[in-house]
Amino acid sequence: MIKSLHTYKGGIWSVIAVILAVIFTTLTIDPAAAQQKRRSLFDVLFGRKQPRITQPVRPHQQRRVIIRQGQQQQIYGTQPMQSRQRPAAAPKNPTAKRIVIVGDFVAGALADGLTDMYKDNPEMNVISRTEGSSGLVRDDYYNWPIKISDIIARDKPDVIVLVIGANDRQSMRLANKNFDVSSPEWASNYQGRINALALKLQQSGAQWLWVGLPSFKQKILSDSFVSFNALYKQATEKSGGHFIDIWSGFVDDNGHFALSGYDSNGQTARLRNNDGISFTIAGKHKLAFYADQLIAPLLANQISASGGMASIPIVGTSARRDIRHIAPTGLWDISPAASSLYGAQPASGKPHNNTGFYPQSGRADDFRSMPDGEETR
Repeated sequence: MIKSLHTYKGGIWSVIAVILAVIFTTLTIDPAAAQQKRRSLFDVLFGRKQPRITQPVRPHQQRRVIIRQGQQQQIYGTQPMQSRQRPAAAPKNPTAKRIVIVGDFVAGALADGLTDMYKDNPEMNVISRTEGSSGLVRDDYYNWPIKISDIIARDKPDVIVLVIGANDRQSMRLANKNFDVSSPEWASNYQGRINALALKLQQSGAQWLWVGLPSFKQKILSDSFVSFNALYKQATEKSGGHFIDIWSGFVDDNGHFALSGYDSNGQTARLRNNDGISFTIAGKHKLAFYADQLIAPLLANQISASGGMASIPIVGTSARRDIRHIAPTGLWDISPAASSLYGAQPASGKPHNNTGFYPQSGRADDFRSMPDGEETR
């Protein structure tokens, strides 16, 4: 009995020793733990559910991707991505034709498109001399009739391509007084500035093109630009230039502004950005497509007239395009200078059975009388 009592007392002391050890361990916690709520003996023995401490999330480390381009390095992910540089163009020959683009931001978009179109052609050198915010109204900011003379003297262009007017729907200041777009004074002075610029281009001795304005998302702009284009066309043709109407290429079937349409390959593509003003890459290429249709024959005529190099395809843009679909073509889209459809021939013979179709010799439906009176079979 006494031995059992001693065993019982020894067990109690063992439990007390364990409790004291746990308490001692608890008292020697780190300072960070000491800041938490004090724990009781009950908590030490049986535990207490502690709130989960969420570790701060480390900021996401963007992947470093290094692309080596020659001696240059571009690091994406650790700094804002830089705008993609245009691929290097093929070296131009010293005798390459110089195509100078002048005008506002629409002209700048056209210059980008032509640069892409001719980048692999050593005989075509595109030179952009555009000023995005310029126009004919704010001549205090940029006076094109004066600036164009310096550009022509410096660049000695073979062809000048002009697009201007997108910034011109604003009041004009004359003699310290502002005149609204709808005023007779505005219209008269604007016409005079158009004529002055056309005269400078005429005196340059180079071939020159005036590209009309496209439609814009804001209807009030588009309505004004229809009138502007009529003025540009009249002055251009009067001064011996060539006017290119691009309006139908940037509207829908109802003649309204369209963000998308057929691109230069006949595929449906986004042509304008959401602002309804600027152009996508496909839109820039379509601008260039319109200009190229007249630049190509003009330069070909220059080469043929000068003798030599006549057999070299200067432009050749149509040959290298991968055309996978032909877009619907309007009667007036076939050729800028066409007065009739290509392949049109004078009609001969009489309509058969009043259908309006003329029989053609050798066809099964040619029932005209033969000279000997016999019917064809």
